[in-house]
Amino acid sequence: APAKDTSADVPSIMQSTSPPVESDAPARSPKNVKTMRQNLELHWQISSSDSECDLEADIRSCSDPCPTCHGSGHVECRFCGGTGFFTIGEKVMGGGKVCPICNHDGEEECAQCKGSGWVANWRQTNLTGLEP
Repeated sequence: APAKDTSADVPSIMQSTSPPVESDAPARSPKNVKTMRQNLELHWQISSSDSECDLEADIRSCSDPCPTCHGSGHVECRFCGGTGFFTIGEKVMGGGKVCPICNHDGEEECAQCKGSGWVANWRQTNLTGLEP
């Protein structure tokens, strides 16, 4: 049996090796344009950064200690307030039951750095001035 021609299933923009011309380009909504501008700005910030970072050598060369957990990777449990026990307000509930969130540790993973203790040392800036 002859091979099925799948070229009709692939959008013309993906078949071409040359840059898309205006007629091939997908519709550019204000949201898509804003996202493209933010990505371009972020790329520029990273490529023009004063800091020299080498991710392969050491992740810390491209990171700063997390300002939320101060580099520990953990923060006080928001459910038990660091007590390690199931509490409601100021009162320990259930005869000293272990906190179901932190499992009696009193700490939980930092949401800012996802427990690594480090955050990227480049930042995406607010690009409200670039809105179409």
